[in-house]
Amino acid sequence: HYIVVDMSADMIKGARASHPAAEFLVASATEFSHLLPEQDQQFDAVVSIMMLSTLPSKQDLISVFRQSYTVLRQGGVLVVCNPHPAFDSYMQHQSGEVLTEFDGYYAEGRRYDVARIIGDTKLGFTDYHWTLEAMIACIVSAGFRLTGIDECKSTGGMLPNPSHIIFIATK
Repeated sequence: HYIVVDMSADMIKGARASHPAAEFLVASATEFSHLLPEQDQQFDAVVSIMMLSTLPSKQDLISVFRQSYTVLRQGGVLVVCNPHPAFDSYMQHQSGEVLTEFDGYYAEGRRYDVARIIGDTKLGFTDYHWTLEAMIACIVSAGFRLTGIDECKSTGGMLPNPSHIIFIATK
């Protein structure tokens, strides 16, 4: 049994078509636990993929982790995959495919409007930069015990630096 939470009704619609057995909840990850019945607040795991960099404040990061903590059973696991804060693609400016005004690693919480060019298509998105220290501090302040970090080494040496990082934490 799993529940998918996303604040985009369009994303939920697309996911529902691909995963008919799942339950779906259109809600913000910063405030969803109160929408679940009490029996659904005992999950074995919470998985967050590519979401932290969409959050505009450190308080939002903490809220996401507190919500996750609330719905996990004791001993439950939080798994977070996010762009690596030291080597995100907008920081590397590889081959002119990514356009932004990066201010430096320690510009914590800084909003970046990013354009990525793929072929003839220009895609735009907003990203917020969080340092490794900030992300870890927010996970721990929510009550979790950090039990692992994986910096996702590139397969086949295609990238000189890690593109993503995975945090594993336990309630």
